[in-house]
Amino acid sequence: MMLASVDGLRRDFAGADLKSDQRMANVHRRLDELVDQFGDMETKLERFGDRLIGVESEMASDVRPTVADVRNWKQRGMGALAVTGVASAAIGAFVASFWHEIIAKLTSLK
Repeated sequence: MMLASVDGLRRDFAGADLKSDQRMANVHRRLDELVDQFGDMETKLERFGDRLIGVESEMASDVRPTVADVRNWKQRGMGALAVTGVASAAIGAFVASFWHEIIAKLTSLK
């Protein structure tokens, strides 16, 4: 009877060891998959970094000068609008102050 119990325990332990080995194999398989995925991600990040350096150099050579030109155009446009506004105000003030004389000159031409 005691011998049968010991044999039963041995079978249980062997079964538990087998299950444990299977679980450990599964864990190692998953770990290997993660290592492979991580390696793929590293490769993709290196490629992305190389492309990012290319984009940065392209921005420095193409985009930034264009942005500077557009800013200059904006400043020039605002300056032109300011000059036009001042000139329009001066003309409007002149016309308003001499309106009666202008009308009199225009009506005397007929």
